[in-house]
Amino acid sequence: MMAGTATKRKYFNIRAICANLPPGSISVHLPFHALNGCDTMSYIFNHTTKVSAWNTFKEKHHLLKSLCEGDLTPKKIKDAEMFICTLYKWKSVGSVNEGRALLFSKTVEPEAVPPTEDALELHIKRAHYQGFVWKHEACQYPDLPNPDEIMK
Repeated sequence: MMAGTATKRKYFNIRAICANLPPGSISVHLPFHALNGCDTMSYIFNHTTKVSAWNTFKEKHHLLKSLCEGDLTPKKIKDAEMFICTLYKWKSVGSVNEGRALLFSKTVEPEAVPPTEDALELHIKRAHYQGFVWKHEACQYPDLPNPDEIMK
């Protein structure tokens, strides 16, 4: 893979990178990228750095396994929410709303608090759709779901 600018090129060996990924995580890379923030998706403010998000991915990628495939079920949404809770290092928290309450009691900065469960659900839906689009990008006429249906 080539990256960088026209004057300063950088090359990466994709096979070497894939060889060092956790088993079973290659298919989950797109959902992780969309959920964590990318050019077409917002990121979850103040969660962690990309490096610590990557470390969480290596341990908990199984929580995103079915995201961006098929219908978005409540279980897929809950698994993605648990992945986000892991990003914030909340071990005994069952939802982002519980985590928000914990953080809110420790900080006075409202912008430092993660999204509500409802806002996170919309973020997960957008990430699910974006990953679905990416997975079908090679198809000339992809059969994509109606975004309005996903966002209900």
